Amino acid sequence: MDRKSLTGFRNRGGCVRVVIIDAAGSTPRNAGTWLVVGPRSFLGSTGGGTLEFEALHIARQLMHNPSYRCCHINRRSDARVRIWT
Repeated sequence: MDRKSLTGFRNRGGCVRVVIIDAAGSTPRNAGTWLVVGPRSFLGSTGGGTLEFEALHIARQLMHNPSYRCCHINRRSDARVRIWT
C-alpha cells in the first residue's frame, strides 16, 4: 500500500493495523502479512476465516476505545497476531 492510499484511509475515520507476527500449522498466510482496518472497510487480508474475523472485530473495538493502543491474539494452534492503533 502506498502512502497516499493509507492517508486517505486514515482520513475516512481512522484505522488500525493488524499484522501476523508468527504463523504455524494451518494458518493461510505467513508472518508479516497485514491488513489495515477502518470503521466500515479494510485493506489487505490475513487469509480470511476465523482469525481474520476475530482480528477485524478486535481492531474495530480498539478504534473506539482510545485507552487501548495495542492487542495481541495468541492462538496456540496457528498464529499470533498484533493489532495496534
